[in-house]
Amino acid sequence: MELAPKTRVVDRNGLVLLLCQGLAFLTALVVAGGFVFHALDLARNQPAAARYGLALVRTAPGTIVASAVPAQAILAGVPPGSRVIAIGLAPVPEGATVFDLEGRLARADATVAVTFETAQGRRNTIRLPRQAGVWTARGDSNLPRWFASLLSFVSLEVPPLILLWAAFLLLTKKPDDFEARALAICFLMLCFSVENWITELGAPPWLATFIYRSGLCGTVAVIGAFPSGNFALPGSWISAAVAGIGLALNIFSAGRTDAWAASAQLWVSILLLLGLIVAAVTITIRFMRQTNVVERLQIKWVAIGAAVTTLALVWVAVSGSLGIDLWLAGGMNFILMRLTSMVFPIGLPLGLLVAVLRYRLYDSDSIITHSASFAILVASLLAIFGAFQSLITGMEQTLIAGQLGSLPAAFAAALTALLFAPVQERAKQFSERRCRPKLFHLRQEFPVLVGDLRETCTPLELAEAVESDIRAALHVRAIAMVVEGRLLFVEGMESGLATTWCGQFKLAAADKLQIVRTDPVFPFRLPLMADGFEMRGWLLLGPRPDGSLLGREECKALRSLAAPLARAMAISLRREHRRAFAQQEQLSLADRIEKVESVVGRLLTSKIA
Repeated sequence: MELAPKTRVVDRNGLVLLLCQGLAFLTALVVAGGFVFHALDLARNQPAAARYGLALVRTAPGTIVASAVPAQAILAGVPPGSRVIAIGLAPVPEGATVFDLEGRLARADATVAVTFETAQGRRNTIRLPRQAGVWTARGDSNLPRWFASLLSFVSLEVPPLILLWAAFLLLTKKPDDFEARALAICFLMLCFSVENWITELGAPPWLATFIYRSGLCGTVAVIGAFPSGNFALPGSWISAAVAGIGLALNIFSAGRTDAWAASAQLWVSILLLLGLIVAAVTITIRFMRQTNVVERLQIKWVAIGAAVTTLALVWVAVSGSLGIDLWLAGGMNFILMRLTSMVFPIGLPLGLLVAVLRYRLYDSDSIITHSASFAILVASLLAIFGAFQSLITGMEQTLIAGQLGSLPAAFAAALTALLFAPVQERAKQFSERRCRPKLFHLRQEFPVLVGDLRETCTPLELAEAVESDIRAALHVRAIAMVVEGRLLFVEGMESGLATTWCGQFKLAAADKLQIVRTDPVFPFRLPLMADGFEMRGWLLLGPRPDGSLLGREECKALRSLAAPLARAMAISLRREHRRAFAQQEQLSLADRIEKVESVVGRLLTSKIA
């Protein structure tokens, strides 16, 4: 009998995952090397250059310019932006980096000769002495130079670290998910920015840009297919096709410096923007048509990440073009620029990370509510301030010909401050009513509801009536109610599991909401008690589908339920006790009447006989 040949089974998913993990490991080496490289530069080289009054930057391969020079260099005809040609007797080599030159300055003597070349081609050699206190003095950013350099270091190094962590998390938590693997690869590519350290060490200057733009194209394609990742939803293929064309142009123009390559890179940027717009439109349409709660929450997280990235990018563009530093005190403009430059590369990836992992999905409603409330508050206060200032200024011009100076603005600010609290409360209520209507109903209308139900419903009917509102507002899987030591009601799980839990975990007396993270059955426990009522009970809530805890507003809403629900349950129990007592009295009275009738009947029968 002939044996069948052995076949080798190739686990494609395992092979792809192994390749992704290898790419993640190589990227981690690059990110770690960049962190060490820039940390050494910050700790040693930059202070060494600052001691001579210099700040060096690289504008092109082999071209190092001094963005800041000491006063004596300016007096000698060397303005900021002049190219550094030589330090001492050693000329700057063709492949030199800022790190190399700053390291050379760190080893220099008390004075060092630096040769500069101005933009007009004039060369000048100046001996620069060491200066004390330059590293701690305020620079062009109106901040101490060490602090400005530290902020720049943080804004440069934090985004790659977060993107690398997000990629490892996706590969660890969802190793078999196509969308998670695709996003992980894109996040790893986004770790390579234009300022990456591999360029400083002599790698081709186009390499980091090529990898970064390829990651952007891949991210746009995956966003277009979100949340399924299979490109089967209507319109998902459009953004993927646009991103694919951009990726092809990016590949064909890699390493080229001619006019066609510059035009191709411009078209890559245009296609990326177009792909993002198409993806945003298709995701919005899917959100409006989607009935699945989880997928709607996933899309909300993507929208939050996109909004953060967009706002940060707009701030960078607007502050850079309009000179917002003119009205921001001190170095606040520089600080905000560094913070926003750190936020906008990671806003959208983090939103995608949360959505794909389905982690703390329900927190998106809270974030959207607070953001909407803040936006409404700021817009309202600005409008009120502008109206008051215009009104007071007009009255001033009419009555006293503008003799109050800056007092109208002060009066307007004072009146606006008086209206801050009511405007804040109105903005909060409006945003909650629009963004979280179920939670708003629980906080505002639930006490009235249970107040009406307590007059007509039994305790069990009351528990069944409020169960849907509580679960819908707090997004918990199960709910149970323990009244006077016995399990009255359970929904969302087997009653036997709830009974076993109540038997194992004896609920001691408490007066505040208890949150036990390690309890997989009922992590949220609300004691039911009210002044003037002796009823003791517990409202037990199961975990949320994403495993997250209740937020501050949700805990506040839950605490507000304790007193009205306890009063309603106590009144309903009291009425049921009275009804049971009355029924027992009626049964006893009927039994006694029956016995009396029986005795009377026997007496009459005996007399007649």
